[in-house]
Amino acid sequence: MDEFQVNALQRAYPTIESVEATVKLPPNFVIPFGWRRDQLVDHIAQGCWSIIMALTERAMPGSFIHAVLMNDLMETFMRADDMNTLCMWSYCNFLYNHVPGGMRQDYARKFK
Repeated sequence: MDEFQVNALQRAYPTIESVEATVKLPPNFVIPFGWRRDQLVDHIAQGCWSIIMALTERAMPGSFIHAVLMNDLMETFMRADDMNTLCMWSYCNFLYNHVPGGMRQDYARKFK
C-alpha cells in the first residue's frame, strides 16, 4: 500500500463519526417500512469504517466488505444482509468519492 494514501485516509477519517458525516443515501430512496433513516446511516457508516480499517490494514474485513473491496458484484450481493443489499449505492458512492482508486486496486491485487 502507498503509505501516503494510507496516512491521508487515516487523517481524513480518524473516527466512525467522521465517516458518518459523508454517508449518503441514494436520491429518491424510499426507506422500507419499520426501518429508520438513522439506522440505515449508522449501518452504512459502520460498513464504510470497516472499509477504511481494511484498506489501512488496521483490521481484517468481514466477507461482505472483502467482496466489496474485491469488486466482486455477485459475491457482494450474496454476502450482503437486507440493509446492505438496499444500500449498495451508498458503498459505491463512498468508495468512488472518498477512497483513492489505487488503494482499492492494491487491496484486490494482494488477495488475487
